Amino acid sequence: MGRLNRSMKCQGAFIILDNRILTKRYGGRVIRSLPKCQYSRKLVDIIHILPR
Repeated sequence: MGRLNRSMKCQGAFIILDNRILTKRYGGRVIRSLPKCQYSRKLVDIIHILPR
C-alpha cells in the first residue's frame, strides 16, 4: 500500500480478489490491518471511488 502514496497527487486502488478475506476468520483481521480508506464489494462502486 505504501507505494501508492508517493505524493499527495498520486492515487491508486488496492484490490483484493481472494474471497477468503470474507469467508475465513482471519479475513477481518487482515481488513482491519489495512490503512483507513474507502472500500466496496461492488465493482461499479469502485469506479466512483477512484478519482477522474
